[in-house]
Amino acid sequence: MRRLLFILTLFIILVLVGCGNTDYNNKQAEVPDLKITFENRDIEVKKGAYEWTVKERYGSNTIIKDIDSSEKIAEYMEGNNVLPQAKLNLLFSQEPNNVEVIYWGNIKSVNYKFTNNEIVVPREEGVYGFEIIGQWNQGKVSYTIKIIVSS
Repeated sequence: MRRLLFILTLFIILVLVGCGNTDYNNKQAEVPDLKITFENRDIEVKKGAYEWTVKERYGSNTIIKDIDSSEKIAEYMEGNNVLPQAKLNLLFSQEPNNVEVIYWGNIKSVNYKFTNNEIVVPREEGVYGFEIIGQWNQGKVSYTIKIIVSS
């Protein structure tokens, strides 16, 4: 009888400890999303590499997702048609501390000016990739968009 009680108690403890852990998928959900629009149309955004620290019951855990470069991610995207010098509106699910925008296309990659939660695409027609890197206290996240500028 004591042996059965011991096994039952051990089982309950294991179940309670297991229920207290946060699984990987829930941690991923905490990584901020980015929505980009142009004239009330959604622009396709792909979340790329990120490093994100999640606070847990007994400390913290850093999740690192390292995938292809933004240039490689953009190769598999269709792209969104916009007009020259179109203003793209950026809306993060959590407000970042800092945003860095890099674009590439007809020219080598260049740091780009980001103001008032919008970026302005180049005036020259062509296909451009943009990497948008948001930085928060918990970490940083890279997002990729592909823009086709045409009149």
